[in-house]
Amino acid sequence: MTEESQYPSIPDQAKNLAKFSFDVIRTALTPNGPNQTLLVSPEVREERMNVCRSCEYYDEKQNRCRHCGCHLEAKVRFAIDSCPLKKWNVSDENWISNEYEDVLNRMQQQKEEKMDGPRFPFEPELGELFTYKEKTWQYDGKIWRICGD
Repeated sequence: MTEESQYPSIPDQAKNLAKFSFDVIRTALTPNGPNQTLLVSPEVREERMNVCRSCEYYDEKQNRCRHCGCHLEAKVRFAIDSCPLKKWNVSDENWISNEYEDVLNRMQQQKEEKMDGPRFPFEPELGELFTYKEKTWQYDGKIWRICGD
């Protein structure tokens, strides 16, 4: 048996990946959004990997499952994924809910650090004033215009 034939066929692996990708997108876009769990904690990830390492389908050389063909470093991270042999299940852990605000804040800080220019309010009121580099801007209902000069 060749090493390639130890795994499901390429079309079957592609089908598994497509289904998983759809599930990730659906979970991320559900109305509950950040209340949905997407990733698991490092502890849960390690527990899952230990289960996989003890399984007869574990390929240590490639760190893959010969039953489903998945790359396990990626598979064990997602709360919505599970072992097709039911050795570990979808996680109900709420890690992302607890970390979501922190992740958003860090992303906003990075965006602001890279952004060079005025950071006008997203939903300004008509006539609202904004100061940037010693110039005052006013919102006219459509755009920001420099006042005075």
